[in-house]
Amino acid sequence: MGHIALAFPMLEDEFDGAELRHKIAAAITLLNDRPDVRHGNIALWSFGARCGAIASTVPGVSAAIILHLDADTGPTGDWLPAAPFDPHDVQCPVLLIFATSRADADDVIQRIRNNLESAGKVVEVERYDAPASQADVSLQSFPARVVADRWDHVQAFLSRHPS
Repeated sequence: MGHIALAFPMLEDEFDGAELRHKIAAAITLLNDRPDVRHGNIALWSFGARCGAIASTVPGVSAAIILHLDADTGPTGDWLPAAPFDPHDVQCPVLLIFATSRADADDVIQRIRNNLESAGKVVEVERYDAPASQADVSLQSFPARVVADRWDHVQAFLSRHPS
């Protein structure tokens, strides 16, 4: 399985969902036209729930991997770790990866999963406990074994859901 990485510089204060959808669609068209890319087999991995939710609604995306990092250690409260989007707009299988230390995370994650499944979408979920002592969770804050395990889950997900 080969991989191509595309980075879309989307800063929170400059974020435009329509622009992101347009950029992703243009990238998919470009990649599908390349002879070294298997047409229709383009998955997107988003390091942010908002971008990932949008990416999953773009036609031509064969799978979306959405990583949500959350360092909030509060016991409960308003928390929705994904951009508000209509689950019916999702175009592909979705792997949701959560890294959180929130006590109420399981209920919220299950609600998101139920919403997607009720809309007839394929969704898988992985959850990791985030280091609770950190104010800013990042990939660097996890041991190498956790990152490797996460990558193994992504590869298995992609092999289960070929386009």
